[in-house]
Amino acid sequence: MPELDSICEKYGIQIRSLVSIKEAFSDCHFPAALHTMFFKNAIFSIDDLKNKTAHDLYIICGHNYALNMKTYYTLKKNGVVFDDWEDKYLFEVLSQKNSALMWREYDLTTMSQLLDCNEERLKEICSAFPKLSETIMTLLPSIQS
Repeated sequence: MPELDSICEKYGIQIRSLVSIKEAFSDCHFPAALHTMFFKNAIFSIDDLKNKTAHDLYIICGHNYALNMKTYYTLKKNGVVFDDWEDKYLFEVLSQKNSALMWREYDLTTMSQLLDCNEERLKEICSAFPKLSETIMTLLPSIQS
């Protein structure tokens, strides 16, 4: 082991493990699968998430929307601020509960998908989520109810 450490030090190689990731994110209580995803994407600490977007996190989470949403909210509670990207996930502008409902009921995950809805579908969504109706119309000012 000392010889391996010496060689790694000589070539500037750092050996990392899931243990360091688990320790770095211990307050977040993430599932073990996410630790592996972080490892594969060279995320070893909160600092490694700087300059990342919610979409980068979606890719890190293996395109798993539910995991992405949960991870996003947990990281946000722990002080991580994500950069903007060309679109927004609904969980970035709505509550976790409402964005989860929009995803489950209408398979909507992003603002661009909401913008692409025809008037009939928007009315259906607004009637299904009356408390969200005003918020949806605020997000889509060009649409009239």
